[in-house]
Amino acid sequence: MNPHNLKRGLEDGELDQDGKALLVPGYGYLVGWGLVVPADASTGWAIGAIYHHLDGGNATSAYLNEGTADSCDFNAIIVA
Repeated sequence: MNPHNLKRGLEDGELDQDGKALLVPGYGYLVGWGLVVPADASTGWAIGAIYHHLDGGNATSAYLNEGTADSCDFNAIIVA
């Protein structure tokens, strides 16, 4: 994709129902989305990764990896 078309491609692009993006080699993925939050002790997610729980409620729609890339620990981000 030509760089000047990147913004348009991202705005109009359709993603799979479950996925992950922005892999930082040696650290893991920074962003994920889907219907099932990754299980504790899963691998491949960077510390601080955000997971968007697509069918979650107000208190369970976003999660933060507070574990490591070798053993994730996603916890709900509570917004008051």
